[in-house]
Amino acid sequence: MSSSWDQFGDSLAESIAKAEAIRGKRKCLKAWNALLSFIVDRIKGGYLAESKRRASKKSSRQENAGPSSLTATASILKYDNAATEQSTTYH
Repeated sequence: MSSSWDQFGDSLAESIAKAEAIRGKRKCLKAWNALLSFIVDRIKGGYLAESKRRASKKSSRQENAGPSSLTATASILKYDNAATEQSTTYH
């Protein structure tokens, strides 16, 4: 199965190949395909690098949160569960 990036590149290449100015010009089509391949690879690389950076940033924030935030979260969850149980009891 082809990745989304491959599909994106194929769609661009197909659009260029259908362009009237490119038809029948093999060298020109080859140059466009090389350029499109380069552009899609760079976009993909940038997207993946940013995605990795954000995931790393998110995990480091979770590690640095400390026990006080976990205690507060547990208290909130207990309150939410108690409120949910009370509301279902009265129905």
